[in-house]
Amino acid sequence: MRYNRVFKRFSFAILLLTLLSFALWFYQNSVIKPKDDLLHSYKINDTNNNQLNDKLTLFMTKSNRGGATVPGLFLYYISCHAQSDRKNLIENFSSKDLVIKGTGTISAININNNKININYHGKAFMLKNSVRVHCGSEFRDLQINYLR
Repeated sequence: MRYNRVFKRFSFAILLLTLLSFALWFYQNSVIKPKDDLLHSYKINDTNNNQLNDKLTLFMTKSNRGGATVPGLFLYYISCHAQSDRKNLIENFSSKDLVIKGTGTISAININNNKININYHGKAFMLKNSVRVHCGSEFRDLQINYLR
């Protein structure tokens, strides 16, 4: 009778350890997402030489959430973030700064009278018509025109 009880407790401990290790493996592989990589940053050319627009920058990141069978997505953000804090820059982006989500590229971008002209080539999954930019203490609503 005593051996039977020891065997039951030992098998229960092995089963519990197996279930906990599987749950830990599943949690690590499903919850923790890889971060996006910052690929490029471009200063947006201003045709009117406005000082606020000189701070505007287009940031290009690549999303690593796809995996082996899903192509990587390029995410384009327009923001006034300083480029010196490049390490924490991606974490500071929000969905309101996101302008384009797709697999294509931008060949040219400029700003003229609060209108941003973007030449985008490729497949786009999301395009925004306007963006609200916060530069210092000032908010600015900018319209976006997409050219092909």
